[in-house]
Amino acid sequence: MSGGVADISYMYRTLYISAHIGDFFIIGGAKWPYRNVETKSLTRAGWVLMTIVALAAAAGFFWFDRQFTALGYHVG
Repeated sequence: MSGGVADISYMYRTLYISAHIGDFFIIGGAKWPYRNVETKSLTRAGWVLMTIVALAAAAGFFWFDRQFTALGYHVG
């Protein structure tokens, strides 16, 4: 164990979701209509964005989980 601690806990899912939504707004948030203001619902672009964000967040979480496990930590 790198830090001498047997168990660690973290909430990186929230970080990944926030970061990827922020990436969308920086790259092209004003170009692509992601929501319908009148019906207060997502457009096709919004659903694609949310799918990409969810997949990126899941991939990042599982990657961190594997890395911590490889270092000998028990994630709990």
